[in-house]
Amino acid sequence: MNYSLEIDEAAIVILGSFNPALFHPFWFNAKGLIKPEEAEASKIEVTHPTLSVFSMDWCKVQVELERFIIQATNPFHFDQILDLVLGTFTLLESVPVKALGMNRMMHFKVESREKMDAFGDMIAPKEIWKNFMKDPGLSHLIMVDPRDKAKESTQITIQRSNRLELGIFIAINDHHDIDNNKIDDMLTILKNSWQISLSKGEEKAQLLLNKVK
Repeated sequence: MNYSLEIDEAAIVILGSFNPALFHPFWFNAKGLIKPEEAEASKIEVTHPTLSVFSMDWCKVQVELERFIIQATNPFHFDQILDLVLGTFTLLESVPVKALGMNRMMHFKVESREKMDAFGDMIAPKEIWKNFMKDPGLSHLIMVDPRDKAKESTQITIQRSNRLELGIFIAINDHHDIDNNKIDDMLTILKNSWQISLSKGEEKAQLLLNKVK
């Protein structure tokens, strides 16, 4: 099957206990984590004790009481969000963290509706469903692969793209529980695994797409 990767995004998600109001562009600038002009040009959506949301040209940051999310919408900035997270949480060494998620979200353009249907039939055969459904079709599929006594897992989500007319969305999430809530452990996993997670995520998506001839 002919396909092309049209939209490629990545995100780092950290679960823990946070003070959302702290995560303001000018705090990041004051700590030397972003440039003054980046702080000035940032688009602040929400600044509140329970939620902080802002974006810059190369990322979007959202912080809730129990969740920190930073997302890059372009592969050129995948390393930048890694550096920002490493710098941020090196400074916040006393903050308890419970889990780390490394995510790659990909929208692939495919050549035809027939190929999209063939892909759906390949990963979710319809025959069994036709016993009690008139015209079954794949809407959303999640597969989970737990590892290391469930402390680590990989989750793959597949669905039709909501951003491309003829497209398949594949998201890969690599999840790690953090023992003893230690930031140092989380930072070590992130530094050692980020590039591997991104690379293997695309490989897994391509392996699935290449199953359709």
